[in-house]
Amino acid sequence: MFEHYSVADLFANLYKKRKANILALIALFALIAVPFTIKAVRNKTTGKDTTSYSTYIIY
Repeated sequence: MFEHYSVADLFANLYKKRKANILALIALFALIAVPFTIKAVRNKTTGKDTTSYSTYIIY
């Protein structure tokens, strides 16, 4: 079945199904981003910033 499947065929199929691919990409992003967003919103504690940025300036 895939003996003669080329990269051009792959891009053609991606282009034909672009609406479904965009919807799937949005759904995947939401599934990944929403739990992190909820965790960040519900977190009441703040961390103390003790980073010394002068070390990043010197290369």
